Amino acid sequence: CSIEGNYMTVSLADSDTRHLSQVLSHDYNSSKTKTMTNPVSHWHIFKFYKTSDQVNAGNKVNVTVDNLRIIGNMQKENKQGMEAGPMGINSFVDSVTVNNVITTQLYSHMLADGNENRGESKLIFNDVRMFDAYSNMVYLWRSKVDMTNCILKNAGGPLFIMCDGERTETGLQDTDGPVLTIDDKTVLESFATGTEAWYDIW
Repeated sequence: CSIEGNYMTVSLADSDTRHLSQVLSHDYNSSKTKTMTNPVSHWHIFKFYKTSDQVNAGNKVNVTVDNLRIIGNMQKENKQGMEAGPMGINSFVDSVTVNNVITTQLYSHMLADGNENRGESKLIFNDVRMFDAYSNMVYLWRSKVDMTNCILKNAGGPLFIMCDGERTETGLQDTDGPVLTIDDKTVLESFATGTEAWYDIW
């Protein structure tokens, strides 16, 4: 499937994360929710999942997002001390290809979350611009990312958080780990002192 942004903007700039009464739990098998007094930082503007039928049939699901601007409301210097906030795109499918997309002021910008049932998830970025993250720009769990001619600047934490997904439970071995592939035209620029709001919380 695909999302054609037609050069339009999705904006949360006039909203306040404190107005949200609930956010979804990260545990995709759970119907539990967390209140904002005990939040988890996993709710998203776009979230791509495989259906159980697609997983059981072994079907590949690939998504494309083109020509879009996403504006959040969580700047690097946000002093609210929020453990939860808006994230841009989260992939639980085989791949998400993002072309000519600009994102700014999000808790985290792009996430890829693989597991033993869905398999590895891959992010492919072409001409993508990410600016101003409260936490990080790209989070990988058992996943991979390819970047071509991209710009990532000004994260409140690391630009990338890369988790190999290694666990002790049977069936959750991750032999490859996360893989980050970047071309020589991509610009990565960020400076953190460790006193930013995100570090202050964690």
